[in-house]
Amino acid sequence: MPLNTTINEKFRNAFEQKCFQLIIEGYKTALTEKVVQLDWNENDISQELSEKIDENPKRLKWNISVNREHFLPKNTRKIKGFADKLPRIDLRMTNIYK
Repeated sequence: MPLNTTINEKFRNAFEQKCFQLIIEGYKTALTEKVVQLDWNENDISQELSEKIDENPKRLKWNISVNREHFLPKNTRKIKGFADKLPRIDLRMTNIYK
């Protein structure tokens, strides 16, 4: 079984690196677009990161799904606390291999 453990570890590490890359790129995009405000709460930033990750073409290429507990309407005004009016916006990234 050591080979299976090694292969599993390599797949997990590669998946984690891709997820981190999506998060970092999402954050950089949000900063470049000047969307994230310094006074935003954690849920506000999580909501914006989730949107940016979802829009990243690499997410589709890598077949990674980003799930949120709740989706905001597109016309939501993004000011401090906008996401706190809803249930937590925790991110979950998954991939299903054949």
